[in-house]
Amino acid sequence: MKKSYFSCLLLLTIAMANAQTGVPTVAARITQSAPVCNLGDTTNLTVDYTHISAPTDYTVARNPTFNSYPFSGGMNIPIPPQGQNNEDFWGPVFQLPFAFNFYGQTYQSIQPSSNGLITFNTTHNFGDFCDWIGSINETLPNATLYPNSIYGVYQDLDFTNRNGTSSINYYVLDNGINAAPNRVFVYNIDRLPNWPLDSASGLQTSQIVLHETTNIIEVNVLRRRPAVPWGGAGLIGIQNADTTKFVTPPGRNTGAWEATNESWIFTPSGAALPTTVTWSIGGNVVGNSETLTVHVTANTTAYTAAVDFTNADGIHTIVENQYNLQIGNLPQINQPQDLALCTTEAPFYTVDLTSNEAVVLGAEDPVNYEITYYTTLAAATNGFAFGRINTPTAYVFNGTQQTVYMRIEDLLGAGCHTVKPFQITVLAPATTPVGAPLQYFSIGQTLNDLIVTGNNVVWYDTETGGTILPGTNLLQNGFTYYAESANPNGCEGKMLAPRLAVTVQSLLAAQNFDEAFLKIYPNPVSNVLTVSYPEKLESIQIYNTVGQTVFAKNIGNTEVHADLSQLTAGVYFVNIIANNKIKTIKILKK
Repeated sequence: MKKSYFSCLLLLTIAMANAQTGVPTVAARITQSAPVCNLGDTTNLTVDYTHISAPTDYTVARNPTFNSYPFSGGMNIPIPPQGQNNEDFWGPVFQLPFAFNFYGQTYQSIQPSSNGLITFNTTHNFGDFCDWIGSINETLPNATLYPNSIYGVYQDLDFTNRNGTSSINYYVLDNGINAAPNRVFVYNIDRLPNWPLDSASGLQTSQIVLHETTNIIEVNVLRRRPAVPWGGAGLIGIQNADTTKFVTPPGRNTGAWEATNESWIFTPSGAALPTTVTWSIGGNVVGNSETLTVHVTANTTAYTAAVDFTNADGIHTIVENQYNLQIGNLPQINQPQDLALCTTEAPFYTVDLTSNEAVVLGAEDPVNYEITYYTTLAAATNGFAFGRINTPTAYVFNGTQQTVYMRIEDLLGAGCHTVKPFQITVLAPATTPVGAPLQYFSIGQTLNDLIVTGNNVVWYDTETGGTILPGTNLLQNGFTYYAESANPNGCEGKMLAPRLAVTVQSLLAAQNFDEAFLKIYPNPVSNVLTVSYPEKLESIQIYNTVGQTVFAKNIGNTEVHADLSQLTAGVYFVNIIANNKIKTIKILKK
């Protein structure tokens, strides 16, 4: 809302509401220390505000950024009545829209001059003579330079020779960031020439700004050039009523200096003024410190922070801000899958951890999430830099099993996160099953009756690919079956060893050996293997694990001795045939 505090003050444009940067305003800003993702979570709310000091003393500092208020558009200072001085004069006294404390005294009005200063000693008549700082270089403190005043820039200006664009004007801002209690009063010297009309120095533009509540003073100089005929003295500064205190920027306590786009901020530096913080929910007070610890018990709660500033005059100014604390639950996040590495790259293994992201997010848009990976639960929970895996698409580790922690953070809303662990397991390579490549069977026997050794043996109908056959599949004469040792966890590809081919032949009406009388010894064997049976043995064949025949003999008696001393150590299979009986036995050669 824009208000007019002077009967003749023009309405200002919206552009005038642009506040200058670098000058603190009185406000309450609330921040939250951590997102709240579940009922029962704890977080801290902190109210940040400007700490005000008493204006019993001041400091001055250069504003590194020149962002002045508008130099035109306010109410022009009137020309003195005819017959009075209209070149170096005091303007009319006017009331300030807010109380302003200057060096410990509170004022409700000021009086401007035509030579770039304003005073709180409002005893001059409109049109009275106002001296200038001329060829003599008066400096502060100085009782002859109108004590209890603000100088910016105080110099000898030529008001009578102003052109159509020149003015001395003033206005008040009371909207946007400059709404009460942060109103500002602006006094402008807008493109006035030096006296006497001096084309060499050109036009002068500067302003004085008074800030409500904080009692901060600004002097902004758009352009200042010294006047040639009078030595060009100019002054920026402040001094109190009895000239015992004053402040001027470096190099600006009179002198023939030049400036362009220069800003100075005079900040009160006395004792800190008291402030009181009150937190409330629905009008009920819940805390009185700058930081409020909140144990969340509802999905949405509105917290109000009120900061009571007591200014130098004992006047209370209260600013409030409301903060809606909400629970920002994550959408449904799926469990990641454990990863099985089917590789022989030991001792170092490389895996793409990001393969789990599609599993975890499901139908969620990955753009809305940040997923990071950690080696410890603590690092993942807190988002620490240490313990973070920086190259998740090609993570290299040394071991056989490891737990990895995914941190999934919602980039929307309250920024909630969850941690999902999964295992990486390195699997040993599969081996080809072992067994005799030619085996005999009787009518009604199945794949489960074949003698094959291996891990998780699975039967197929072809050497590669093909169809998995159940163990109860009936054996067919002359058919070749293929045995594979399957890896757990679905390892495929290069980890799978070649399949073992087993061809089967039928013995019609085959009878079983009476195993109580069939002797094969010693097993394990080092040199000579003995096979005996009460009935005549027809033949024996010995195969290695890849199906090669390493010993074969037709017998015709009840006992045979096989010299195996030249064979390498390992597993072998012995096929024994006698009177329409067949038996395959596994032996170990030492």
